[in-house]
Amino acid sequence: AEDSNSTLPYEFEGRYRYFFDSNGRLQSRVLYDGKGGDNAWGGSDDVVHSRVVLSRPSGKTVVRSYDRNDDQIGYYEYTVASGRLATETHHKPGPDGDYETDDDEITVYTFIYEKI
Repeated sequence: AEDSNSTLPYEFEGRYRYFFDSNGRLQSRVLYDGKGGDNAWGGSDDVVHSRVVLSRPSGKTVVRSYDRNDDQIGYYEYTVASGRLATETHHKPGPDGDYETDDDEITVYTFIYEKI
């Protein structure tokens, strides 16, 4: 795991924590927005603001994001061809309100690169 501090405009104070797999690839990122009861960053009581989790099944990268209550708030899929982004797929929950179900609204973006 690796930590980095983050201070954003509007007096937001937070801390990111990054987790990597054994190959050095990013697995997840957690944003903390509170120091917790001990009033110090890096403790087990730090308050989670949000987190992002990555997985890499079958030649694509899947990114899931969650809010402070651990409710899923995002789902994206990315594919790469010849070292370049080939597709970006956005999933939004359908009528059932849940991500990753058959009624998801899916938008796929494809990329074509031209030498200029």
